[in-house]
Amino acid sequence: MNKNNFFELSFDELENFFTNLGFPRYRARQVFSWIYKNNVYDFKQMSNLSLDLRELLNSSFDLSFPKIQNLVESVDNSLKFLFNLGEDNFIETVFIKHRNRNTVCVSSQIGCPVGCMMCSTGKIGFKRNLKVSEIVLQVLAVESFVKSKMGKIDNLVFMGMGEPMLNFDNVIKAIKILSDKNGKSFSPRRVVISTSGFVDGIKKLKAVNLPIKLAVSLHATTNELRSKLIPINKTFNIDELIKASEEYALASKRRVTFEYVLMESINDSDQDIIRLKDLLKGLHAHVNLVKYNQSLSDVKIKTNIHRIKLFEKMLNNFGIKTTIRFSKGEDINGACGQLALLTELSSSLDDEL
Repeated sequence: MNKNNFFELSFDELENFFTNLGFPRYRARQVFSWIYKNNVYDFKQMSNLSLDLRELLNSSFDLSFPKIQNLVESVDNSLKFLFNLGEDNFIETVFIKHRNRNTVCVSSQIGCPVGCMMCSTGKIGFKRNLKVSEIVLQVLAVESFVKSKMGKIDNLVFMGMGEPMLNFDNVIKAIKILSDKNGKSFSPRRVVISTSGFVDGIKKLKAVNLPIKLAVSLHATTNELRSKLIPINKTFNIDELIKASEEYALASKRRVTFEYVLMESINDSDQDIIRLKDLLKGLHAHVNLVKYNQSLSDVKIKTNIHRIKLFEKMLNNFGIKTTIRFSKGEDINGACGQLALLTELSSSLDDEL
């Protein structure tokens, strides 16, 4: 008998499972609590359930975690997990340790179809969207691994492999499962969804009516340049993107973060500062300036540290809240734009993995 993956189920769907079989509705709350609050991933250990019910659940649902194929630790204590999803499908997930919080950088797709110039993930191509369970289990598996030493996960950022807006329904369902008050009760305010610029996805996110923080990969101040860096700009240009982002900020009451990777002699001119000011002045926006990560790119690009500091100073002087974000995990290819499944770029997996 094939089992269903438990981590595909929302709380309401689990309630329906029990009531359809004639069980009281509260059984769903008990089971959801065991798994998402108490981190018990074995039905046989759920002591307030009858033995018969435990056996039914055990025969109906799979609670297994994905295999950790490889794990690499950075000098800054970041961890990059390579998860084996079976059938030669792999994803990377990054744990980031900050002084006062723990963050998991979650993947939403295997590979990515967008093809941004500064991102390594797109170089491996696109295989498929992740299932709801494959998104949820990244968080649970990482937390289970780090909790005893590092503590619980505080923040989720959908900045891993893939474009979250192209797997919108599964991403949102996973967030709702993790934030359900009957389980982990993760606050949507501590969730960030990053997009390369899919305006229709931003509009859908607005309609969901959750206080999720939106991050937008901007990286250019003209459509000509941005279309070269981020091909989706040919469909949704900068003006459309800024307009949709501000509408989302007003609806969610959350500032939108605009990510801007500085690339020397490409997008770091004085004119870029002025254009960026003109684009964002008066909006509910925050700018993250990011150093370019060379990663796997053959194009030799640098970030001029003096320019990045000038951008920060000038934009703040213009009244646009701006910070320099120093990426974690750069030495393990776990930083911004570096997730690329290096194992898949080789002819075959190493025997020891």
